[in-house]
Amino acid sequence: MEIPSIRLAFGAYLLIVILLGHSLAEEKAMPKEILILASYNPGLKWTDSIGSEIENQLSIYYPFAEFFFEYMDTKKQAPTKARLTELKKLYQDRYKDRHFDVIVCSDDDAFNFLRENRDELFLGTPVVFCGVNFFEDRMLEGRKGFTGVVEAFDLQNTISLMLALHPLARQIVMVNDQTTTGKANREVMNQTLPQFRDNVSFAIWDNMTVEELQRNASLLGADSLILLLNYNRDREGRALTHEESAWVLRSASTVPIYGTRDVYMGYGVLGGVITTGQVQGDLAADLAVRILQGEAAENIPVIKKCPNRYMFDMLELRRFNISLETLPAKSVIVNQPFQPRADFSGKNLSGLDISGNDLQRAQMENASLERTKLSRCILTGAELHNARMAESNLRDAAMDEANLTDTDLSDADMSGASMILCNMRGANLAGADLSGADLQQSIISRANLAGATLDGANLTAASINDSNMTEAHLIGAYMRRCLLHSSILKRAKITGASLIGANLIEADLSLANLTRADLSESRSERANFAGSEMIGSCLVFANMSSTDLSRANLTGAICTSAGLSGYNLFRANLACASLREARMTDCNLTNSNLDGADLTDAHLNGANLLKASLDQARLVGTDLSQANLAGVYLNRASMIQSRFNWASLKNSRIIGCQLARAEMFSADISNSDLSRSDFSRAYLPRANLSGSIFQGAILDFADLTNADFSGADLRENKFLNNHMNSANYTGADLSRASFYSLDLEDLIFHKAIMRSSVMVGMLIKGADFSEADLRNIRIDKATLEHVNLSGCDLGGANLTTVYLIDADLRGANLVGIKYDRITLPFIAASKLEGAKMGADLKRDIEELRSGVGA
Repeated sequence: MEIPSIRLAFGAYLLIVILLGHSLAEEKAMPKEILILASYNPGLKWTDSIGSEIENQLSIYYPFAEFFFEYMDTKKQAPTKARLTELKKLYQDRYKDRHFDVIVCSDDDAFNFLRENRDELFLGTPVVFCGVNFFEDRMLEGRKGFTGVVEAFDLQNTISLMLALHPLARQIVMVNDQTTTGKANREVMNQTLPQFRDNVSFAIWDNMTVEELQRNASLLGADSLILLLNYNRDREGRALTHEESAWVLRSASTVPIYGTRDVYMGYGVLGGVITTGQVQGDLAADLAVRILQGEAAENIPVIKKCPNRYMFDMLELRRFNISLETLPAKSVIVNQPFQPRADFSGKNLSGLDISGNDLQRAQMENASLERTKLSRCILTGAELHNARMAESNLRDAAMDEANLTDTDLSDADMSGASMILCNMRGANLAGADLSGADLQQSIISRANLAGATLDGANLTAASINDSNMTEAHLIGAYMRRCLLHSSILKRAKITGASLIGANLIEADLSLANLTRADLSESRSERANFAGSEMIGSCLVFANMSSTDLSRANLTGAICTSAGLSGYNLFRANLACASLREARMTDCNLTNSNLDGADLTDAHLNGANLLKASLDQARLVGTDLSQANLAGVYLNRASMIQSRFNWASLKNSRIIGCQLARAEMFSADISNSDLSRSDFSRAYLPRANLSGSIFQGAILDFADLTNADFSGADLRENKFLNNHMNSANYTGADLSRASFYSLDLEDLIFHKAIMRSSVMVGMLIKGADFSEADLRNIRIDKATLEHVNLSGCDLGGANLTTVYLIDADLRGANLVGIKYDRITLPFIAASKLEGAKMGADLKRDIEELRSGVGA
């Protein structure tokens, strides 16, 4: 059973201080005057608990308040007309010159007295009542300035409880008296008992002497139960305290006794649905504060339902062999052998049921607690070092700040337990159930959590360094800023968990399932995520430098601004992952799948993407400088303004990609298929594009200075406003290619195939076209200065307005060449030794040289 603890939160306390601090000076100058009028006598446990609670609570808000206590003593002296007249005169004389800010009265007699005399004795003073039984709204008709709390004991549920725990019972004896409270109880009985007539018979003992009560109780059979409602005065007028009345019955009876008030507990009453004086006083004080702060009492509704609780006496439970497991949840147990600060060091408590006990700060080190039932126990600050607690039940236990170092908790059930600031260093938690447990700031370092269940657990700022969490379940766990340095989480299920800011440095998460986990801002340097499932995970601003993510599946993961430098992502699946601004310097992405991934502005310089697949990936502004993308597959990927400087993309397939304004300085893109890719305004100086295929590629305005296109397939490509100085097209196939408006120097077209290509508006200096295939080429409005055309084949070429300055055409094939009158003199002035010419060209040259037709 759970013993409730009252915690005063520091935040709430601070708020009260702030709200009240500014008024303390004013309150000290004019302190409140408060009268507490009790029906009974001082020393009566019920009366004292109500009065004490009222004074304590009001003192929080009004520390300088002056309290006046009056006791009507109606338990010892019956409230006859004469007695009430005497009290009225007493209070009139005593308080005639005093005005109270509020009056709080407890129980029926004081309430009835003020209803009749308040306006005469304390005119205009608001009244708060509590402990009133069988209240009806008509009691306040025509009266202003009254509100309060009805005692409202739960007779119906108490009888139901009795019958549930004693199914063979045939009679319930109701013990009551003729006091004002007793008469109110009778009204409640009249309304409630008929509901149970079909289940049990009732006997009402409400006008007996003590001797008669004991004699009759001693004669009750085993099928009878007693329910003590009120017995503070017997038929002869003898007064009894609540404790005495309970013991009168307990000493004479052999049957279970139940009650409805806490004052009977611990004195022979087994239990019941219990009303407490503390609750009555607390609620009444709250109402009084509202009145003192300006609310009119008549505008505050009367509280007719109070929080009652199940309460039992452990001694009586054992007397009648009633198991704790049969009691309602969250029941309060009194008279327990297990108490706070108890010493059970080294004791054998295995297999016992001590659920619900208050064992805070108990000494239990080296104790044997295997299979012990400790559910809902309070173990706050308990010392459990090296205890043996395998298979124990600690469900919903309160274990904050407990010491569980080196404790064996294997296969224990700690679900829902509160374990804030617990020390479990070196503990064995293998197979334990910690689902829903609160482990904030706990120390679980060097612990064994293999196969443990922590689904939904709160591990905020917990330290789990160097621990074994192999195959642990952490589904939906809250692990913000959790320390998992060097821990083993191999094959762990961490789906949907929050690991924001967690420390996973050098941790082993290989084959773990982190689907939809949030690792934002976490640190995972040198961690092992090999083969892990990270579908839809979030790695925003995560630092995962030198981490092994080989064969990991990050499909749809969000890695915006993540630090993945030095990562091993061999064969990792990053399909559709968001890696915007991710820092992935020197990452190993060999054979990885980045299809549809968003790598916008990511840093992959020095990364190894050998044979990686980037189908439809987005690499806008991505830095892949010095990266190894050899054999990479990029289909329709967007790489606008990306950087591939000094990168290796040889033997790659970069199909239909957008590389506008991309930087590819000195990049190796040799023997690659670049079909249909767009290199508009791309920067490719010194790039190695030898042997590559450019079918349908766009190269407009691209900077191709010193680029190597040797052996490349550039058929039908268009060159518009390019920078191509010193570019090498040796052996390249430029058939039907087009060159427009270019100013070029030192180009090499040695043995290039340029059949049927077009050059318009060109200025070319120092180019080498030796042995090139220039058949059927069309050159229009161009200047070719210091060009080497030796051995080239210009058969069928069409040269219109071409200025050949210092051209070398030795050994060239000029058969079938077409030329205009402007071009002819430049051909004639060129070096033509060994050149093959048709008869027409020879004739025209000879005529030109001889001056004929000039």
